Amino acid sequence: SNSYSVVAADMNGDGALDLAVANYGSNSVSILKNLGNRPDPPQNLGMFVGDSRLTIAWDRNTESDFLRYRIYGGTLPHPTTQIDSTNGGIGDTVKVIAPLTNGVTYYFRVTAVNTAGKESGFSNEVSAIPWDYVPPAPPRNLTAIPGNGQVVLTWNKNSEPDFLRYLIYGGTSPGPSERIDSTTGGIADTTKVITGLVNGTTYYFHVIAVDVCRNESGKSNEVSVTLTIVVMIDVKPGSTPNSINLKSNGVTPVAILTTSIFDAKGVDPLTVRFGPKGAKESHGKGHIEDANGDGIPDMVLHFKTQETGIESGQTVVMLTGKTLTGRDIIGKDSIVTVGGSLHKSTAEGVIEDDVDIPTSYSLGQNYPNPFNPTTTIRFALPKASHVTLKVYDLLGREMAAIVSQELGPGYFMVRWLADVPSGMYIYRLQAGEFAETKKMILLH
Repeated sequence: SNSYSVVAADMNGDGALDLAVANYGSNSVSILKNLGNRPDPPQNLGMFVGDSRLTIAWDRNTESDFLRYRIYGGTLPHPTTQIDSTNGGIGDTVKVIAPLTNGVTYYFRVTAVNTAGKESGFSNEVSAIPWDYVPPAPPRNLTAIPGNGQVVLTWNKNSEPDFLRYLIYGGTSPGPSERIDSTTGGIADTTKVITGLVNGTTYYFHVIAVDVCRNESGKSNEVSVTLTIVVMIDVKPGSTPNSINLKSNGVTPVAILTTSIFDAKGVDPLTVRFGPKGAKESHGKGHIEDANGDGIPDMVLHFKTQETGIESGQTVVMLTGKTLTGRDIIGKDSIVTVGGSLHKSTAEGVIEDDVDIPTSYSLGQNYPNPFNPTTTIRFALPKASHVTLKVYDLLGREMAAIVSQELGPGYFMVRWLADVPSGMYIYRLQAGEFAETKKMILLH
């Protein structure tokens, strides 16, 4: 007679337990029941790249007890996190994975599952980077503000979610092709200070945007700017120190000096302004003379002291203007003030000019501008008002509340000591129903 034995073992090498009957008389083995064979791993997993998405596909399995495929994925090799599965049967072998971040590498592999809940081993692993070929929009509203040997560029921020950086192009000819700088602070990093420039030279700039897929936008609007020429001035030529009597009703002479790189005879006297209040030349013209005894003609102008706005304790005074060819000039000199102040103090650091009552509201341009780190802001009130003077960044965030108090009618000035990063800022005066806003630039 034959003898039989029943064994449970992996009879076909698939890693699952089988139930088998061994017939020793005939030396045969019959597999009576599979106790949980796992499906075969899916084969030939591949991938197709798209914008913010990846499509994976693989060969269909053949098991009769197939249930579904499971998709595993992540940003590291050999992913073990299930991110999706199929429900369309054994032929459902394509899956779109989205949304994904362009420029990031993703890894995927797939398994098969049968109706008994047994899961196969992993398929081959694939990796790819989602990519788009659509460039960002060109940056808009590029502006340039000249300074001493530098230019401050500002523009509106872009809105693309896959934005990477801005590239700045500049040069001394229109349509510059040389990239001179780039940003690193993200999509809102829309201010750049370009230094090391030559005063009196005209520069041209444009900006482009780049996304993570290295697509470059078209050019922004192009701006050109001629840097301010820094001139040498001498307040009260021949005097040391340069003392200013604040109670004087006379004039203060100022010489614009000719140097090896600047001819003072080329200054347009009608454009020159002196002191915080920007006093005009009292005679409407300057005269040419050798003001410093070097044998070279300079330009000497005169300004009414009471119109300059120079304050008690002020140690530096500035002059601005243009040449006859329209180029901006700027110069400064040290001074010593005597004779008391033209102003009286009010609460919280606001200074009221001791002059007539204005007939209308106004907000003046801060002086100096650009500044570091202190600047003066003037405003006028025709009647008593609750006044706020606040500083905001270009995103609209409040950075400082310089004034918040009741003030009577008059002309006022206030100094702001900035403790914020370099950049362009907005300052806004609100007095009753009156409101006015201006821009200023801080350069540390």
